[in-house]
Amino acid sequence: MILALVLAALTMGGQSITDEPGAVLEIEVAGGEVKAEGPVLLHVTLANRGSQPLWLNERLGLNNPFAPPSHRELTLSVVGPDGRNLRFAAFVNRDSARAKDFCVLPPTEAVSRTLDLANYYTFDQEGVYTVRARHADGSSEFPPAPEGVIPFRGPLRSNETQIRVVR
Repeated sequence: MILALVLAALTMGGQSITDEPGAVLEIEVAGGEVKAEGPVLLHVTLANRGSQPLWLNERLGLNNPFAPPSHRELTLSVVGPDGRNLRFAAFVNRDSARAKDFCVLPPTEAVSRTLDLANYYTFDQEGVYTVRARHADGSSEFPPAPEGVIPFRGPLRSNETQIRVVR
Protein backbone atom coordinates (compact mmCIF):
# COMPACT_ATOMS: atom_id res chain seq x y z
CA MET A 1 0.00 0.00 0.00
CA ILE A 2 2.76 2.45 0.93
CA LEU A 3 4.69 1.59 -2.25
CA ALA A 4 1.57 2.29 -4.33
CA LEU A 5 1.19 5.73 -2.68
CA VAL A 6 4.84 6.58 -3.27
CA LEU A 7 4.61 5.52 -6.94
CA ALA A 8 1.42 7.52 -7.41
CA ALA A 9 3.04 10.60 -5.88
CA LEU A 10 6.11 10.25 -8.09
CA THR A 11 4.20 9.89 -11.34
CA MET A 12 1.29 12.31 -10.80
CA GLY A 13 -0.60 11.35 -13.92
CA GLY A 14 2.39 10.13 -15.92
CA GLN A 15 4.57 13.20 -15.37
CA SER A 16 7.50 12.95 -12.98
CA ILE A 17 7.27 15.45 -10.14
CA THR A 18 10.83 16.52 -11.00
CA ASP A 19 9.83 17.57 -14.53
CA GLU A 20 8.39 21.02 -15.07
CA PRO A 21 5.40 21.36 -17.42
CA GLY A 22 6.63 22.01 -20.92
CA ALA A 23 10.31 22.54 -20.10
CA VAL A 24 12.71 20.77 -22.48
CA LEU A 25 16.52 20.76 -22.41
CA GLU A 26 18.23 20.17 -25.76
CA ILE A 27 21.89 20.04 -26.74
CA GLU A 28 23.56 20.02 -30.15
CA VAL A 29 27.19 20.03 -31.24
CA ALA A 30 28.10 22.59 -33.90
CA GLY A 31 29.29 20.67 -36.94
CA GLY A 32 29.33 17.25 -35.28
CA GLU A 33 33.00 16.72 -36.20
CA VAL A 34 35.80 18.73 -34.60
CA LYS A 35 39.60 18.90 -34.64
CA ALA A 36 41.32 17.58 -31.50
CA GLU A 37 43.00 20.93 -30.85
CA GLY A 38 40.06 23.13 -31.90
CA PRO A 39 36.93 24.44 -30.21
CA VAL A 40 34.13 22.02 -29.36
CA LEU A 41 30.98 24.14 -29.49
CA LEU A 42 27.89 22.85 -27.72
CA HIS A 43 24.57 24.67 -28.12
CA VAL A 44 22.35 24.34 -25.04
CA THR A 45 18.67 25.30 -25.28
CA LEU A 46 16.07 25.38 -22.54
CA ALA A 47 12.70 25.66 -24.26
CA ASN A 48 9.15 26.11 -23.00
CA ARG A 49 6.96 23.78 -25.02
CA GLY A 50 4.09 24.02 -22.57
CA SER A 51 1.06 26.29 -22.55
CA GLN A 52 2.00 28.29 -19.43
CA PRO A 53 4.83 30.82 -18.94
CA LEU A 54 7.77 29.65 -16.81
CA TRP A 55 9.83 31.64 -14.28
CA LEU A 56 13.44 30.51 -14.54
CA ASN A 57 17.10 31.29 -14.22
CA GLU A 58 18.24 32.03 -17.77
CA ARG A 59 21.95 32.06 -16.92
CA LEU A 60 22.45 28.36 -17.81
CA GLY A 61 25.71 28.38 -15.86
CA LEU A 62 27.93 25.33 -16.38
CA ASN A 63 30.05 24.10 -13.53
CA ASN A 64 31.64 21.01 -12.06
CA PRO A 65 29.01 18.52 -10.84
CA PHE A 66 30.71 18.66 -7.42
CA ALA A 67 30.37 22.45 -7.12
CA PRO A 68 27.69 23.66 -4.70
CA PRO A 69 24.23 23.46 -6.34
CA SER A 70 23.79 27.23 -5.90
CA HIS A 71 26.81 27.83 -8.18
CA ARG A 72 25.58 25.89 -11.19
CA GLU A 73 22.56 25.22 -13.35
CA LEU A 74 24.15 22.91 -15.92
CA THR A 75 26.31 19.86 -15.52
CA LEU A 76 27.52 17.60 -18.31
CA SER A 77 28.30 13.95 -18.68
CA VAL A 78 30.99 13.52 -21.35
CA VAL A 79 32.04 9.97 -22.19
CA GLY A 80 35.13 9.39 -24.31
CA PRO A 81 35.73 6.86 -27.09
CA ASP A 82 37.16 4.47 -24.48
CA GLY A 83 33.86 4.48 -22.55
CA ARG A 84 35.25 6.48 -19.61
CA ASN A 85 33.77 9.69 -18.20
CA LEU A 86 35.91 12.73 -18.89
CA ARG A 87 36.96 14.79 -15.89
CA PHE A 88 35.75 18.38 -15.67
CA ALA A 89 39.14 20.09 -16.04
CA ALA A 90 38.38 23.73 -15.27
CA PHE A 91 37.93 25.95 -12.27
CA VAL A 92 34.76 28.04 -12.60
CA ASN A 93 34.38 30.97 -10.23
CA ARG A 94 30.59 31.39 -10.26
CA ASP A 95 28.39 32.81 -7.53
CA SER A 96 24.78 32.01 -6.86
CA ALA A 97 22.32 33.46 -9.37
CA ARG A 98 20.93 36.92 -8.72
CA ALA A 99 17.45 38.32 -9.37
CA LYS A 100 18.64 39.79 -12.70
CA ASP A 101 19.38 36.23 -13.92
CA PHE A 102 15.67 35.28 -13.82
CA CYS A 103 13.08 35.82 -16.53
CA VAL A 104 9.61 34.83 -17.66
CA LEU A 105 9.85 32.32 -20.52
CA PRO A 106 6.60 32.39 -22.51
CA PRO A 107 5.27 29.30 -24.29
CA THR A 108 7.14 28.50 -27.54
CA GLU A 109 10.14 30.62 -26.44
CA ALA A 110 13.62 29.44 -25.42
CA VAL A 111 16.84 30.59 -23.80
CA SER A 112 20.13 29.28 -25.12
CA ARG A 113 23.85 29.41 -24.66
CA THR A 114 26.86 28.17 -26.60
CA LEU A 115 29.71 26.62 -24.64
CA ASP A 116 33.19 25.71 -25.86
CA LEU A 117 33.66 22.33 -24.20
CA ALA A 118 37.39 22.47 -24.93
CA ASN A 119 37.55 25.02 -22.07
CA TYR A 120 36.22 22.40 -19.63
CA TYR A 121 37.25 18.98 -20.93
CA THR A 122 40.27 17.45 -22.71
CA PHE A 123 39.44 15.87 -26.07
CA ASP A 124 42.75 14.12 -26.69
CA GLN A 125 41.54 10.86 -28.24
CA GLU A 126 40.25 10.44 -31.76
CA GLY A 127 36.79 8.96 -31.94
CA VAL A 128 33.24 9.52 -30.80
CA TYR A 129 32.39 11.25 -27.53
CA THR A 130 28.89 11.17 -26.06
CA VAL A 131 27.48 14.18 -24.23
CA ARG A 132 24.37 14.60 -22.08
CA ALA A 133 23.38 17.64 -20.02
CA ARG A 134 21.43 18.05 -16.81
CA HIS A 135 19.76 21.27 -15.67
CA ALA A 136 18.82 21.94 -12.06
CA ASP A 137 18.63 25.37 -10.44
CA GLY A 138 19.95 25.29 -6.90
CA SER A 139 19.81 29.07 -6.38
CA SER A 140 19.91 29.90 -2.70
CA GLU A 141 17.63 32.90 -3.28
CA PHE A 142 15.05 31.94 -5.89
CA PRO A 143 12.99 35.12 -6.46
CA PRO A 144 9.21 34.71 -6.29
CA ALA A 145 7.54 34.11 -9.65
CA PRO A 146 5.17 36.76 -11.00
CA GLU A 147 1.50 35.95 -10.61
CA GLY A 148 0.28 33.33 -13.08
CA VAL A 149 3.81 32.14 -13.93
CA ILE A 150 5.05 28.64 -13.02
CA PRO A 151 8.38 28.57 -11.14
CA PHE A 152 10.92 26.27 -12.85
CA ARG A 153 13.87 24.73 -11.02
CA GLY A 154 14.22 21.34 -12.72
CA PRO A 155 15.84 18.89 -12.83
CA LEU A 156 15.76 18.12 -16.52
CA ARG A 157 17.93 15.82 -18.61
CA SER A 158 18.79 16.58 -22.21
CA ASN A 159 18.94 14.45 -25.28
CA GLU A 160 22.21 12.67 -25.97
CA THR A 161 24.50 14.00 -28.68
CA GLN A 162 27.78 12.85 -30.15
CA ILE A 163 31.01 14.57 -31.11
CA ARG A 164 33.49 13.02 -33.53
CA VAL A 165 37.05 14.17 -32.80
CA VAL A 166 39.58 13.91 -35.65
CA ARG A 167 43.25 14.87 -35.87
